[in-house]
Amino acid sequence: MTFEKKSMEIAFEMLTEILRKNGEYSLDLSKKSWYLNPEQESEIMEAFGFIIKQMGLIMCERNKVIYLSPGVDNPVYGMTLEEIKTQLSPSFTNLHVYTAFFIIHVITTEFYKESMPETQRAFILKSDLINAIDNKVDALSTHTELDKLSEEHNYNFSEIRDLWKELPVVKRRENRDELIETGKSSRYALVNTTLKFLEAQDLVHVQEDMIRLTERFKAIIDNAYRNEQVQYGIAQMIESLTSSEAGEYANN
Repeated sequence: MTFEKKSMEIAFEMLTEILRKNGEYSLDLSKKSWYLNPEQESEIMEAFGFIIKQMGLIMCERNKVIYLSPGVDNPVYGMTLEEIKTQLSPSFTNLHVYTAFFIIHVITTEFYKESMPETQRAFILKSDLINAIDNKVDALSTHTELDKLSEEHNYNFSEIRDLWKELPVVKRRENRDELIETGKSSRYALVNTTLKFLEAQDLVHVQEDMIRLTERFKAIIDNAYRNEQVQYGIAQMIESLTSSEAGEYANN
C-alpha cells in the first residue's frame, strides 16, 4: 500500500497532535483545512488508518471528532492491570479491579442494547445502576454452569458474585452519619470509585446522582468496544443474565 508523501506527512502530524494530549487522544477533523476536500480527505484518512493500525490502535470517529483507543493488550498505549489498580484505588486487589470491570460492563449494557447502535438513555441514576448490578449478580447466583461460564470468558464470576453479595449497600464512618463515598467498603463506594476512574478517562460525567456518557465513550462503543478483538462477548453475556433468554442460555 502506497500513499502520497504529503498525505503521509499530514497523517503523522495528526497522530503527533493527538498523542501530545497526554491520553485524551482526540482530534477535531472539522478544523482541518483539507477536511472538505473529499479526494484529499480520503487518502489522508486512509494513510492515518494504516499508521495507527501498525501501532495497535483503533480509530473511533464520532461527529467529526477522532478518538483513539488502545484496544486490547497494547503495552505502549494501554494500561496494565497494576496501573488500572493504582488509578482506581491503591487498596484494591485484583478481584476489586475485575469487579470494577463488571460494573463498567453493566453501565454499558444499561445504556446500550445489542440491537440498537445508539443509546436511548440520556442518563442513569446511581441508585438504578446499583439495582441493575444487584440484578445481574442475583442472576449469577442462579446460573447453573457458572464455573464453566467463568472458564469460557476467563473471568471469575463466582468471586465477583461473592464479593458483591458480602458488601453492604452503604457504609458510614464510625461515630458519624457521614457516608464513605469511595473505596471498597460498600457497593455504593465501589461504584463511586469506578465512576471516578471513568471520569478521569473522560468516559462519563457524574453530576449529583446522574451518570451521563461522554462523546468519547460513545465513540469507543461505536467503533472499538464492538470490535471483534475487544471483549464484547462478556457484555453480551452480562446483558443476557436478566433477559428472558437467560434460562435458555444457562442450559446450553
